[in-house]
Amino acid sequence: MQTGSSVELVSPHVLCYPKAGALVLDHCNMDHGIEVKATLTTCHGTVAACKDITTIKNGIVYGSDASIIHGIIDEGNKNKTGPTFINLSFNGGLQRATDYDFALLSQAEQDTFVSAYYWHMTNVLMSVAALKDEYRQNLVITIAAGNENFPMADMMDMLRQRPRIANILRDNVLVVSTERIPGIHANYAYDDADVVVLNNQSATSGSSLAAPCALGYMQEIVNRTGVTARQALKAMKDASWLLPDREVTLDNALAMLAGGHYVAGACVIKDTISGGANILQQVTYNVSSVDLLMRAPSGQMGGEDYGFCYLTVKAHVRVICISGCTGPASEGDVVMTQDSLEYHGNSLGGIASAPFYSSYAMVGLNGTRSGSTISGYLYLPFVNANNNRAYITLNKQ
Repeated sequence: MQTGSSVELVSPHVLCYPKAGALVLDHCNMDHGIEVKATLTTCHGTVAACKDITTIKNGIVYGSDASIIHGIIDEGNKNKTGPTFINLSFNGGLQRATDYDFALLSQAEQDTFVSAYYWHMTNVLMSVAALKDEYRQNLVITIAAGNENFPMADMMDMLRQRPRIANILRDNVLVVSTERIPGIHANYAYDDADVVVLNNQSATSGSSLAAPCALGYMQEIVNRTGVTARQALKAMKDASWLLPDREVTLDNALAMLAGGHYVAGACVIKDTISGGANILQQVTYNVSSVDLLMRAPSGQMGGEDYGFCYLTVKAHVRVICISGCTGPASEGDVVMTQDSLEYHGNSLGGIASAPFYSSYAMVGLNGTRSGSTISGYLYLPFVNANNNRAYITLNKQ
């Protein structure tokens, strides 16, 4: 069937499982759906409709992927160019009536879990992909990550290998985890751009009540600022990098829209550093990316706006001895950050750092904003360096 030219996808019809609440696609008039709708309202959202997508097997309520597929396609076609907001607080996994920890499953059980989760996500994402391009431009769907202590990163990468899914994840989907569950940890992927953390009050019951809160936040962003649903989604993802463990808040998401997100690519900074007792070292920073999130202005100083940025610099650092020292080279990948880099008017500057062996890796940025770019220098902020530096341009995303 999959080889047919008119066939987009052939997949198993897997069941999925509620994780403490849902909206639009859920067990609408029972506790699970009721809690989700209440959470969405508490988080500034509104409930337009709820479609029951559940089935009962051996006395246990499950979500049906067939119903979910029809629900997504029907909602997208009904709203057309939107905005369209959908929440799904079910995820794939094992057919069990009680909670379980992925780390404690047998290898066979883990394989079954991952397969069911993968195909469930594939069905959901391909349903979005089946909509007309213009309908997807203003459509977002929040998906609860689940509560099985499952490390999702590899599975998310597997999903992106399927045609079209990478773009759907980036432009239309927010997978929502939480740190608030008192028992088994929620499923997680801290370095994945499409998975964020919400720690709203009701999320103590699970990621299903974190997901509708994220949807409510995006509705509020659209209503308050007039941006599209997709732009609100991007603001949520950008804001998630501002706090430890990828937690996103409504205030930070709004700040992303008021400020801006700037990115630069690779560069190399190589310098020599002198120390006591005739020590001379060569330091090389192979920078892979520079990411700057500019918050909304905090106020005015001297008639100009001032405020703070979050700077992230990823690099491979190598330190070798030239003279006066012994031992092998020190090297490794580091992520240097600064959560309060200052800007004043169009000028900004500060230093990002990260632990590196028994010391710190550090890189400074001095730049000037002009329109949609920030241009300036990355440099090594060591007092006894030779001030070698790299000129970079950060482009607004």
